[in-house]
Amino acid sequence: MKLIEGSMSVKAVLDIAHEYNTTLTIFMTSLLLYSIYKEMPANKKKRPVVLSVPINLRQYYESATARNFFSTMNISYQFNNSSPDFEEIIQSVSESFKKGLTKEQLDKQLNHFMSLEKNLLTRVIPLPIKDYVLRIANRLNDRKITSSISNIGKIIMPSEFNNYIRQFSICVSARRPLITLCTYEDRIVISFTSPFEETDIQKTFFQFLSQKGVEIEITSNL
Repeated sequence: MKLIEGSMSVKAVLDIAHEYNTTLTIFMTSLLLYSIYKEMPANKKKRPVVLSVPINLRQYYESATARNFFSTMNISYQFNNSSPDFEEIIQSVSESFKKGLTKEQLDKQLNHFMSLEKNLLTRVIPLPIKDYVLRIANRLNDRKITSSISNIGKIIMPSEFNNYIRQFSICVSARRPLITLCTYEDRIVISFTSPFEETDIQKTFFQFLSQKGVEIEITSNL
């Protein structure tokens, strides 16, 4: 697994996001879409780029569980073999976030899952068969996803630790290039994990930020 991490100032990145009148997460999602498009082969640029974005459901529903409590939404952009303005990508991503991050939309999605769970036919099907069908469905759905981005958010520690911690980083195993990011104080660490040798997407992503004046420390296991 290839890991490339970029560490930088949160304020520096937020300043750029605010120049585009958007949030940190929407800016980073748009930049990942842009970076993937820039490195796509010409014969594949007509295909939509689809990012899977986790949603922390604790923001919308009360829960006392210590386990993961999240859903996902897909953010798609159709480039149509053209070179779009970066602001157009941000506007499209922003609209997708507004539509997907509503209580009504999340209720609809969860109700759909619950209806499948309570369906009498699915309940009488033997578990091994259900597991097999779910694995196939998951693989088919997974083929539609180009990459994913997960913003863990701001990590807060007791003030007594401030002099001993500079930053946090989080990475996950990946079947395709994807990023996770988190912030601590004024440090944000963006972690790219990928099973591939090529690092063009990562290079394009960090070069965009660097050209905007952000000072980036790059570390890698390559």
